[in-house]
Amino acid sequence: MQDRSRILQALSRCGPLTYFTRADGTYGQNHPGPASVRRQTNSERLLALLAELAVKGELPHLLIAQTWPGFVDPKVLAEGLKKHDLLSTFYKKSTLGGKRKGWL
Repeated sequence: MQDRSRILQALSRCGPLTYFTRADGTYGQNHPGPASVRRQTNSERLLALLAELAVKGELPHLLIAQTWPGFVDPKVLAEGLKKHDLLSTFYKKSTLGGKRKGWL
């Protein structure tokens, strides 16, 4: 989550949250460096955070992101989710009479 609005407080009542932090531990994805390195730095940090969570056995059940492709490379996001088996199709045909079931 990148937004410090009340949604974080509401979600924290449902379970533990992990925030996107910069390498120095500060909150947020907006790397303060020049735009030319922002996307790469944020993308690498996303992969590092997922790897850290995987080592601790704490991969997310749900990933909510408010970001732009200029801040995190969509290909890197997809690669990270796939690597940690967090990527699924949004709709998948279920065994319940061929009805569609939403997945996150």
